[in-house]
Amino acid sequence: MHPYLLRLGVRREVREFFAPYFHSDAGGNLLFDYGDATEYFGLVYHRIPVSENCWLAGNPDFNMISLVFICSSAMEAIAFYHFRYAFYPQPERLLFLSVGTRPNISQFRWIIENLPGKQYLLVFGNSLLDKAGEVVTAAALAEMPLTLTFINEEVQVRFRLKEYLITAKAFSLNAIEKLSGRRFAAKTARAKNSADYLTQLKSAAFNH
Repeated sequence: MHPYLLRLGVRREVREFFAPYFHSDAGGNLLFDYGDATEYFGLVYHRIPVSENCWLAGNPDFNMISLVFICSSAMEAIAFYHFRYAFYPQPERLLFLSVGTRPNISQFRWIIENLPGKQYLLVFGNSLLDKAGEVVTAAALAEMPLTLTFINEEVQVRFRLKEYLITAKAFSLNAIEKLSGRRFAAKTARAKNSADYLTQLKSAAFNH
């Protein structure tokens, strides 16, 4: 088992689940392969890539998958599963994806083509950038794309030939659904008392 995950207190079952899907460099940092880019995690830094591909972890037989977690990073996926492990007792039916810092059309096409009819759960943080990634991903998976423009402390949303202006503080997938009257199929699972699940994990490990 990797010492960084042990130091972070990641539960054994979660460490075993993700063990085949990362490797280490000479310095002991965790490396997650996206195919065209790599996510690096060390105890003092975390670099999340921009990629055309997704990092994957879980059952490679997609016919067995019922629930797909689409995450902002591989480490966020690990932290999320650590805290929510008890809610998902059938790991063979789970697939975790990371889309990195800039979810994009290449990733969305791959997901729609390879994982149709699955339940999607979006695992992003609470920052404005994370919320934007969550919104763009949910809209694309529903095949109702939108565009976002950041203007000072507001977000302009162009969606289905209409424009909506939302304050950065109020901006969320739920806010867009209420304004537009459209519901997206994807569900969300943001950390409630922290910036994200990884921050919550590190806080629990290093503040005790």
